[in-house]
Amino acid sequence: MMNNLCHKFYLPNYFVFRLFYYTIKIMKKTIIFSVFLLGLTSVIAQLTIIREATINFYGNEFFIGWVIFSWLFWTGCGSLILSRFLHSKNGVNLLILCHLFIGIFLMLALPLIRTNNQILKNPAGQIADLIPALIYVFFVVAPLCLFLGLQFYSATRLWNEFIGKEKTEKIIGKSYFWETLGFVLGGLIFTYFLVFFNELDLMLILSWINIICGAFLVFNARKKFILKFITIFLIFSASVCLIASGQIDKQTKSLRFPNQELVETKNSFYGNIAVTKIKNQYSLYESGLLLSTGEESPQTQLIHIPLLYHQNPKHILLIGNGLNGTINEILKHDPEKIDYLEIDPMLISIAEKYLPPEIKNGIFDRRVKIINLDARNFIKITQEKFDIIAVILPNPSTALLNRFYTQDFFQLAKDKLNPQGIFTISTSSMHNYLGPETENLDVSIFNALKKSFPYVLSLPEENNLFIAGKNDLKLDAQEIIARLEQRKIENTFVNQAYILNRLNNDRVQKFILAAEKKQHLNNRDQLPKSYYYNFVYWISAFYPEWAKLFLIFAQIKFYWLIGLFILISTLIIVLLKKGQKEKNTIFLPLIMACSGLSLMAAEIIILLGFQVFYGNLYYKIASIITMLMAGLAIGSYFSIEKIDKAKAKNITQISALIILFFLAMLVGFYALFNNSFRPSSFVELIFNLGAMIIGLLVGWQFPLINKFYLLNLKNAGKKTGIIYGADLFGSCCGAFFFSVFLIPLFGIYAAIFLLITLNVFALTMAILHSLHQKPGP
Repeated sequence: MMNNLCHKFYLPNYFVFRLFYYTIKIMKKTIIFSVFLLGLTSVIAQLTIIREATINFYGNEFFIGWVIFSWLFWTGCGSLILSRFLHSKNGVNLLILCHLFIGIFLMLALPLIRTNNQILKNPAGQIADLIPALIYVFFVVAPLCLFLGLQFYSATRLWNEFIGKEKTEKIIGKSYFWETLGFVLGGLIFTYFLVFFNELDLMLILSWINIICGAFLVFNARKKFILKFITIFLIFSASVCLIASGQIDKQTKSLRFPNQELVETKNSFYGNIAVTKIKNQYSLYESGLLLSTGEESPQTQLIHIPLLYHQNPKHILLIGNGLNGTINEILKHDPEKIDYLEIDPMLISIAEKYLPPEIKNGIFDRRVKIINLDARNFIKITQEKFDIIAVILPNPSTALLNRFYTQDFFQLAKDKLNPQGIFTISTSSMHNYLGPETENLDVSIFNALKKSFPYVLSLPEENNLFIAGKNDLKLDAQEIIARLEQRKIENTFVNQAYILNRLNNDRVQKFILAAEKKQHLNNRDQLPKSYYYNFVYWISAFYPEWAKLFLIFAQIKFYWLIGLFILISTLIIVLLKKGQKEKNTIFLPLIMACSGLSLMAAEIIILLGFQVFYGNLYYKIASIITMLMAGLAIGSYFSIEKIDKAKAKNITQISALIILFFLAMLVGFYALFNNSFRPSSFVELIFNLGAMIIGLLVGWQFPLINKFYLLNLKNAGKKTGIIYGADLFGSCCGAFFFSVFLIPLFGIYAAIFLLITLNVFALTMAILHSLHQKPGP
């Protein structure tokens, strides 16, 4: 090659060598930057899209889990499948292709997500039809993720082609380290600098950087004019979009609210706040959920019923939505003090600008004290006692909301009530037909209340109103009506006829009979049954037959699942063991898939546990993910440093350490859920350390598995994406099954126990691989 260059350009060999040397050096740095940028782009784009999903799909963790599942699935497809179709392409061309297409799809991702209400014909503030929404999200993220997955393969292959003196497994390990370093830096930047940054600006900046990186490769590799022209056009397009991002952002955000004018939208530490306008009426949304239309509704007047059960309510604690007129209704009972818990001060300040005077007068009445704390943590630390604790929240459709519907929370609330105090909460499930979906949801909450309070009343109608107390609640309708008249409560909904019907209809007794048959149903912090049943209730609105299937899943016993898993694992080991003698790598992708699944499942469990203790994850999610990625970076770095001396038994040792980690996690969560720990810096540190440790173990394992997988393979340089893809597919299974089924159905303890069983399976495969490994490196 050098001689050809000499003859062609008439250059001395020395100058040709120096040119070749600097080309290699520049290309190596470009590849390293490309892999680093892959990590940076992936984490910021993923967190931004997750944040967008919490707004467009109302903070529902099912959709967040689905976004992560879709992301990992398509990234795995890019690494494993797309790379196979394009393996014959030139390595430089592949990397250029990745950067340019990633730049294009980063520009398009958020506008496409924001159009979901328009395309799916879904009114703003209402839960979407499940199947179309899932399909839409699944395919929106597909193009971006396919090329993100392909980029890792392309970069490691190009690195292997240009710098052949390094072993392939070492190149993969270094690539994994630089990608993870990009993850860590991206997570840190997102956590501490970009939390209030405009989402579209973030994606456009990432798009611009990726296109510039592609352009550098295009011009450095002296590609054809047409490719240079396309690259320059893309740089120009990304630059124009950045300049006009403010207008584009407002136009695309308004697509979330069909037939409404978007007046204002802001990000806070706790979510996205939006104000829309129809004629002269303003509506207030938080993370996509409608909080207020500026008008009082019949639902706000239901607060009168639990207030009438108390002889003289003076000190009231309101948890939840106080912006819809509820406070005005409470003030009609002439309390001395209302403590209104609203964690987000920005929400109050925006509401003050747009709500009508009559509602604002209630919120800012001298008797109302607005407390900007997480409600559950406030209940833990306050020394005050209350006559009424009223929880006015949507159904437990998210893990964040579910923590206010658990036996654990009800017990905390009971301890803060005066001797004659009343606790009230409701669900919006319709009881004209008491189907199994509605019944299971409400019974799980009713039973949780029964285990906390000696007296519990259920009043099912257009919703199910629960009233609980330390003393007997057997007031008849006439006594309630007498109190209504005595207090001179004026309202349009809760009147004499309504009270008579609500307290005396046959649905009350039907529900009590149903609850007696299902006393095993309960809702706990560590076993969020109501969250699952609310999900089934939601599905039943669109797909009743599917809802029946999910109810069948709820009948599965955990020991059945463990038994089935052990049986399948044993069969896999027996069947694969025959091939192990011929090809000494057959177990390794499965071990990596188990580790990827364990990593993602551990992340979900840590995030869920953190949410139970601290509340909203909108801001904190990035810091926990960053700690996990930091662990991956540290683990992969030290693994690469010792890769030449690594033995097959090291994989076995790490698999054993992962089992020990989950045993420690099981003990740790048991201690947290069974002791009255208050949120503190120490507890937060424990969660972050847990994320880092599991990241460190999996990060250490990745280069080792790659080394022994590629050891005896031909054309190893073209198979650099196999273990990476196995890791991603394992992770996507962990994201989906643990967030949607395993934790809601069986709880955190059972989920951790299943992970221990899974890693015993991985340890067994690692031992078998080690036994058949030929002596040597």
